[in-house]
Amino acid sequence: MKHFLLLTAACVYKLILFAQSGFVVYPGIHVVQSGSPVLVLKNMNLVNNGTFVPGNGTVQLTGTNAISVNGTNPTSFYNLYAGSSGSVVLGQNITIQNDLKMAGMMQVQNQEVKLEPNAFISDESETARLQASAGNSGHAMITLDMNLPVVNFNPARIGVEFVSAPALGTTKITRYCTAFTGGSLAANVIQRYYNVQPANNSSLNASVRFYYFDAELNGVNENAAVLWKSNDNGVSWMQVTPDSRDIVNNYLQKNGINDFSLWTIGSPSAALPILLSSFNVSCNNNGAQLIWETAWEQNNDKFIVEKSTDAAQWKAIAVISARNMPSDYKFSDVEAGNTYYRLKQVDKDGTFTYSKILRSNCAIASITLLIYPNPVTDHTDLVFQSDKNFSGTVQVFSTSGQLVKSIGVQVQRGQNKIRINLPGLVKGTYVLRFNNEDTQLEKKFIKL
Repeated sequence: MKHFLLLTAACVYKLILFAQSGFVVYPGIHVVQSGSPVLVLKNMNLVNNGTFVPGNGTVQLTGTNAISVNGTNPTSFYNLYAGSSGSVVLGQNITIQNDLKMAGMMQVQNQEVKLEPNAFISDESETARLQASAGNSGHAMITLDMNLPVVNFNPARIGVEFVSAPALGTTKITRYCTAFTGGSLAANVIQRYYNVQPANNSSLNASVRFYYFDAELNGVNENAAVLWKSNDNGVSWMQVTPDSRDIVNNYLQKNGINDFSLWTIGSPSAALPILLSSFNVSCNNNGAQLIWETAWEQNNDKFIVEKSTDAAQWKAIAVISARNMPSDYKFSDVEAGNTYYRLKQVDKDGTFTYSKILRSNCAIASITLLIYPNPVTDHTDLVFQSDKNFSGTVQVFSTSGQLVKSIGVQVQRGQNKIRINLPGLVKGTYVLRFNNEDTQLEKKFIKL
C-alpha cells in the first residue's frame, strides 16, 4: 500500500523542519503540497526517492550549511527559495513551475534547472546566482513559444533579452553556468554562455542583449569585451563586435542578428588562431612525412616545423605559410632518423604556440639511379638499388614538358634493372622521371 503525507492548507501556513540528516521522501511515499503551504528546510538536505507534488506551495532551503537536492526521482517545485548562505547544491535535475527566488548561491554542477514557460528567476545577483564549477555542464533552460514579434523580452530572466525580434516560433534558450572550453576558444571568456535555438532561425534582424555578472568575468576586461558566436557546436568561434555595452547593468547588445546559435562574451583575443585536429608522422620512401590538419584558422601566419634529437634543443627545418581556412598540410624530412618533431604556430601579431611532440625513427629510402646507355638509340636500362619494395612509374618528358611515354614498374628490394624501350622517339633531349607516391627522381638523356 502506498503512503501519503498530505500538507493541506485553507490559508497559507509555514512548516519549519530542523535536522542534520535531511527531509527524505522514501519510495512509495507521496508528499503533496495542497494549497499554498511553505515548507522550510533549514540546514536539511532534500532527498526525493518517492513522489513530491508541489501544488502551489513554496519550498525554502535556508540556513548556513550547504544543502543538497537529490534523489532517484526528478523533483518539481512551484516556488523554490534558495536561501542558504552555504549554497544549495543540485545532485539531480529540477523543474521550476513559477519562481526560483535566489537569496544565496546555487551550485548547478552537471544538472539542469528546467524553467516552465511561465517560470522565472528572481532576485539573482552577484552573491545569489546560478553557478557551476569549471568543466561542468550545469545550466538553466527554458522552452517557450515565441509566435509573435517581441520587444524588451527576457524569457524567465534567464539573461538573453530580445530588445526586438520577429516571431521565432518554439524557442529553446539554455544558459550554461561556466566558461565554454574546447574548440578554437581559449580561456579568456566569461563563466557563462548561451545556446539560443529558435524554430525560425534565418533573416531575423534581431537586437539582443546578453547579460552577465561581474563575478563571472573570469578576468575579461568588460570595457573591451566582445561577443563570440559559434555555428558548429563550439568547434570554431567568430568574433562579433557589440553595438553597445553597459558595464553598470552588465550586458553587451548586438543589433542585426540574422540567426542564433552558441554565444558567449570574452576578450578580443579569446579565440585561438588555429584548432589543430590532427598531427601525425609516418615513414615513407622520402624519409619522415609530417601531416597535420586544422579544423579552424584565424589570423594564422605560418607553421614552423622544428626538429630535435633529444626533445630539448630544437631547430627550424621548414616554414609553411598558413591558408587561414581548414586545411591539410604536409612536409617530408628527407634527413630522417631517430628524431622528434613539433609545430610552432605563429600568429600574425607574432604570438605563437607549440603542438604536441612527435617521435619517429624513419630509415631513409636509398635509391641511386643510373641510365645506361646514354645517349640512347632504341632503349635504355634503369639501374638502381632500393631498400624496399614498391610500385612506381617511369615517365618520359620532352624539354617542353610534354609527356611522351609512361609505364608502370614494380621495384624489388635490392638491385633492379628495368629496360625502357624507346622506338620511334625523335632525336633530342628528354627528361626521365622515376617516381612513386613519396619519391621522385629525374635524369636527363639524349635520344640519337
